[in-house]
Amino acid sequence: MNKNIEAILNENNLCVLCTEYGGNPYCSLMTFTLGKDNKILYMVAIDDSKKYRNIALNPSVSILMDNRQRLGKASKNEIISVTFEGSYEAVDKEKAEEGKALLLKKHPDLHEIIQDPKCRLLSIRLKAYKLLMGPTKSEEGRI
Repeated sequence: MNKNIEAILNENNLCVLCTEYGGNPYCSLMTFTLGKDNKILYMVAIDDSKKYRNIALNPSVSILMDNRQRLGKASKNEIISVTFEGSYEAVDKEKAEEGKALLLKKHPDLHEIIQDPKCRLLSIRLKAYKLLMGPTKSEEGRI
């Protein structure tokens, strides 16, 4: 995997999750953690939320991340962003608990939502990417 993408995945806590259903896009700011194989992102959602309903009906998603969280506000370095194409994969109860434990380790502030009986693990398999390095350079590929 490209070193810029690895850095963005490993150094960020936030991403924008984009879902769609019936021609209506929907974006959510999400905390995430990277799965052990570096190809799956774990997030959580409440089962009656719009994002969860959208994913249940259409598992195709897009995820946007960039390096601004690491750079900080005053940085003069170029912004690097990556947009992923991915898909939601339902997981069994054991895998869901494993994913939630990984999330809690990185994001202890998610404890309350993870304890909610309506909380569902979102397991998103990353399939392809488009990396933008500044305003003119880009790279596309499969994961």
